[in-house]
Amino acid sequence: MKAIARQLGQLESLSVGHCYVCEAGAGIIGKHLRNLRSLDLPFNFVGDAGTVKLARGLGQLTSLCISNCGLSAKGAAAIAGRMRQLE
Repeated sequence: MKAIARQLGQLESLSVGHCYVCEAGAGIIGKHLRNLRSLDLPFNFVGDAGTVKLARGLGQLTSLCISNCGLSAKGAAAIAGRMRQLE
């Protein structure tokens, strides 16, 4: 996934629902796809730790779908604290 992410650095929208993205994959997305404005990531295994990694790198997102990704209040707080552009 890291090699793919490096090649797609200018990508603005990504939909990877039901694709077995885990915490590590979320970290790669957050680190290498900094131009994303829309991320659709439902039904993956991101969890709180992965959500924190996404929030650190993708504060510019305007659209985010992370339903059924194993989030708790910690993951929700990371989103609320860093992703202030969400509609």
